[in-house]
Amino acid sequence: MASVAKQFGEAALPAIQAFIHKMYKSPNGKAIVPFLQSLPAISRRLHSLEQMQDYMNLVLNFMDRTTVRFMASIPPSPALVCQIFFSRHRFC
Repeated sequence: MASVAKQFGEAALPAIQAFIHKMYKSPNGKAIVPFLQSLPAISRRLHSLEQMQDYMNLVLNFMDRTTVRFMASIPPSPALVCQIFFSRHRFC
């Protein structure tokens, strides 16, 4: 989390906390640790706090729309970030 706060500032921490709280309340609660472990790599690929929030919103939307435990079976990775954002953001 320190590297994420260093890159985006401490303003990123409440958004990440809210995301984790929503994950905890979902069937994807077991994916919290892999998500936290992947955050430094993901944050290096994203260039702004807005893109990080966009990423978390897309993942939450996907989790809401599916019945599978997406995050538990496929932890987020920098490659997944590129696939999700390729059409929306040109940074990969």
